[in-house]
Amino acid sequence: MGKYKRKRQQKKYRSSDRNYKSPAYREFTRKVRERDKFCLMCYMIDKVKRKRICQVHHIFPWRFKEYEQYRLDPSKSCLLCYRHHQKVSEDFGELKWVKLLLGLVHQSEIEYVEKYGKECY
Repeated sequence: MGKYKRKRQQKKYRSSDRNYKSPAYREFTRKVRERDKFCLMCYMIDKVKRKRICQVHHIFPWRFKEYEQYRLDPSKSCLLCYRHHQKVSEDFGELKWVKLLLGLVHQSEIEYVEKYGKECY
C-alpha cells in the first residue's frame, strides 16, 4: 500500500486540474477525435464496437504553465493509442516528440480538408 501512495505523491500536477466533463474540454476532444479518427503513429482506429481505444494527447505538456494557452487548442493535440501515448509521455521526453507530432497533425488537417471540403475547427 505504501508503494502506491508514493507514486500518487510524485505527480507533477493534480488530475483535478483537468475537468474532463466541462463543455469546453468535451468540445475540444470531439474536434480532435473527429479530425484524426485513429492513432497518428500506428493508424489504430479509435472506435471498436463503440469502445474508445485512442486517447487525446496534448503535444505541449499540460503540466507546464508556459504552454497553458495550448491546452484546449485542437491544432496542438492529436489522437494516440494507449501504447504510443505512454511512449511519448514517459520520462518527460515529450518535448523531443513535439516537432514530429505537429507535422502529423498538420498533415491530418490537410487530409481532413481534402476529404470533407471544410476546415476542421
